[in-house]
Amino acid sequence: MRRFLTYLCVGCLLVTAIWVCEGNGELLEWIVAMVDGYPITNGELLESVNTIALEMKRHPSEQELLEIRQTALDRIIEDRLLLAEARRQGISISDREMDVLTQKEFATIKGRYDDEKSFREILDRMGLSESGLKANLRDEMQREYLMKGLIQRRVIASVQVSNEDVEKFRTENPKQYAEYEQVRLAHILVRCATDAVAHDSKRCTDILETLITRVRSGEDFGVLAREFSEHETSKESGGDLGYVKRGDLLPEIENAAFAMKVGDISKPIRTKLGYHIVLLMDRRDPANYLISLKAKDKLQEYLAKLRETAHIETFLESGASSSK
Repeated sequence: MRRFLTYLCVGCLLVTAIWVCEGNGELLEWIVAMVDGYPITNGELLESVNTIALEMKRHPSEQELLEIRQTALDRIIEDRLLLAEARRQGISISDREMDVLTQKEFATIKGRYDDEKSFREILDRMGLSESGLKANLRDEMQREYLMKGLIQRRVIASVQVSNEDVEKFRTENPKQYAEYEQVRLAHILVRCATDAVAHDSKRCTDILETLITRVRSGEDFGVLAREFSEHETSKESGGDLGYVKRGDLLPEIENAAFAMKVGDISKPIRTKLGYHIVLLMDRRDPANYLISLKAKDKLQEYLAKLRETAHIETFLESGASSSK
């Protein structure tokens, strides 16, 4: 959730450039734009401005701040248009699916803090309870799900990349091709010596069978990795090895990982280190990269069409307004 992650990073320059204050210092909220009769508030704009400014990793100049503000407003308007169109087209997600996604994201955020006290302190500073944070997460994730569903249906589904396109890319850009053929995986390592005595071998077999059963029954892979993995480098990150390309892994793991589908969990894979249980978290391949390039242009065309049929008003600091 952007508000949660950027709360402590709001700079004075951003605040004074966006907010107008009463004499007693109380912040006033006002409308900066209307999209088909629905308002965009200055608070929403401030949050988006802060998110963009944080990406610069330095304090923006006054001119840069003006440009950031316009970029931020354009993004919010586009999100509103996509969200409204997604709802018109009947794109939805069930409450049960949202419950699962929300709980998972909540656990991820909470896991970034060293202890319960640190997590509670940031919630208090934001004036949020756990239930309030979950409600905010749910709302934002639902919006993102609907917009992504629309883009997949109306933009990405219409983009075609042939085998010839991929082969041409590989021939003309071999290094870039290798960079875009990657997988992201997590693993749990159980160290079992090849010459282990019977009781040690039984221990390994029991642990592996138990882990496979628990993972496939829906338990969180990262939690199990932190508890059981004997790979010191990755266990604290839930076994996450990040994105890797061919040649980065042990051959046995590489052969299995690049043949798996996202979400697949491998059978125990034996290497010189022991036995690995692998979860394929994501994959990047050159075809998807080429699709994304074409989709960017298609998305801009689609957004332009949505803008043409929408009634958009923006209200500038000077009090002037523009309509589309």
